[in-house]
Amino acid sequence: MMDWKHLRPAVWPGSEMQKCIPQGDVQPNGIDISIGKLFKLTGEVKLISEKKIRKYPELHELEPLNSFWCLDPGSYLVEVAEEIMIPNDAIGYVAPRSTLLRMGATVYSGIWDKGFQGVGNNRGRILLQTSLPFQIHISVAIAQMIFISAVDDKTVYQGNYQPTSK
Repeated sequence: MMDWKHLRPAVWPGSEMQKCIPQGDVQPNGIDISIGKLFKLTGEVKLISEKKIRKYPELHELEPLNSFWCLDPGSYLVEVAEEIMIPNDAIGYVAPRSTLLRMGATVYSGIWDKGFQGVGNNRGRILLQTSLPFQIHISVAIAQMIFISAVDDKTVYQGNYQPTSK
């Protein structure tokens, strides 16, 4: 039988998350996420099976001009600036900052599994989409990550994007 008295709240407070994402600005229920690198997606993609037979898009890194990324409408891959280490008793979820939504842009991300480590050259990635020409300053937070408690802490992420996976 589960001892519910010792579980963390469903959504962690930002101050507790800061231990796992020390570079991000703390919000009451999360940590701000900003752009480390930005890539334009081109080419053809293919997902054949769940057996990881994939053809990924070509990535063309964009450089900021006078501290701004100047984007045409479209989709961009963001490598986050922050080092992220999801603890074994939580999952990560990324949502757009409300200011981004008010400007006709949003971000998409999958669930960040418990145990994922996005550090060094393996920082986490999210998709940024804009419907209008968009200028983003290099220091602006575009998203917020929250941690949601995971009851079973025995199984952790061991997928293709984990630095220690083979």
